[in-house]
Amino acid sequence: MSTRPAAPRRRDTRSRGAVLRELERIRARIAALQAEELGLLARADAIAAEQTARVPSSAGREREMPLREMAAEVGTVLRRSDRVIQDRLHDATVLVTGFPATVAALRSGAIDTSHVR
Repeated sequence: MSTRPAAPRRRDTRSRGAVLRELERIRARIAALQAEELGLLARADAIAAEQTARVPSSAGREREMPLREMAAEVGTVLRRSDRVIQDRLHDATVLVTGFPATVAALRSGAIDTSHVR
């Protein structure tokens, strides 16, 4: 029974600097996508608010339904609970409408979501 030496591992020929630059580039792309997601969440919140505005104010609990439905649908797509999504919709609206410079910095990759929270 002969034993062969293990095949040599493939060496990563990229330099440390190249790896770090690539990581930085990817993080910027992720941040830009997160900013885009914030915009979509804020738009979903606005759609729910528009639908709520069409419900008579005397309708009571029925006024909650547009937001609850939107949160359930978004939650299904993002695989999160509707309660978590209701908070995310609200937070996205606050960020997009109240802090546009922060969202722009996120979109450009200058910051990430850990800086936003």
